[in-house]
Amino acid sequence: MASNVSFSPLTDLDLTIEEQSSIFTPNVDWDTPAIDPAELLIGKLFATKEVDNQLFLRTFSNIWKKDNLLSISHIGENIYRIHFDNAAKCTEIFNRGPWLFKSDWLAIAHSNPNLDAQDHDFSTMNVWVRIHDLPTILMDSESMAIQTGSSLGSLIGNVTKKIPGVLMEI
Repeated sequence: MASNVSFSPLTDLDLTIEEQSSIFTPNVDWDTPAIDPAELLIGKLFATKEVDNQLFLRTFSNIWKKDNLLSISHIGENIYRIHFDNAAKCTEIFNRGPWLFKSDWLAIAHSNPNLDAQDHDFSTMNVWVRIHDLPTILMDSESMAIQTGSSLGSLIGNVTKKIPGVLMEI
């Protein structure tokens, strides 16, 4: 019976890049000239419980696939490497947040090739702040709403975008 079984070494496998990223945790080679660090984001998920990394990867791959996402890889405990095909899309995704996964915050940082993934600064992130039950007089006009939101928002962080819903970096 053993004579009917044949083994082939792993070196004979020919996997696509997508198949490799779903099977192996890729090593990030920052010295590869083909990858521009401006096209990379590093994400850290601040999870309250154990994360299903495959579900996380599939979820954000589907969300960002229309945004020229080339790959997203799990590279450490709740740390992800996100590669877009151009720097403009990378910056757009960075600015579009906040990002959540199952009610856990995903902080993202621009890639710094001189740092290991876990050493990136995740101490700030953009968040939306919604203020309920403000007196009508504070919302009489859009300019008043923006001024009110900016004043209240500045109490907890730097206001980065002023719209009737205020985006802040905290």
